[in-house]
Amino acid sequence: MTEEQKEKRLKERLRANYEAYIRTLQAELPPDLIDQAAEIAAAKLVYQELQENGCPREFVDYLLRFENPLEMVRDMYLREQDIPHGKELYDVLCDLAYQGTGTEGQEYQDREQEVAMC
Repeated sequence: MTEEQKEKRLKERLRANYEAYIRTLQAELPPDLIDQAAEIAAAKLVYQELQENGCPREFVDYLLRFENPLEMVRDMYLREQDIPHGKELYDVLCDLAYQGTGTEGQEYQDREQEVAMC
């Protein structure tokens, strides 16, 4: 089997995995879907990335060994993303303060003082 055929086969398997995943989600209730939001977003991201940009050739054979490579990559992606977000949130708050938007859309009177806190 050529590399192009392997890539095509992987994309077909990923498409089938994604379509099956979407069907299972359609049976879920909205509160359950909300609880699964990170998983759903990760599945969509992984699927789109591998479909649009392809999989690096050195990993195609490896992923083809699995019945559900989408699930494998999604789960590993989620584990990699499972880091403390305190610093990131702090940076977001600093950026928000720097932009000068306060409560109820009022401008901060002294933006420099707010930014100095960060």
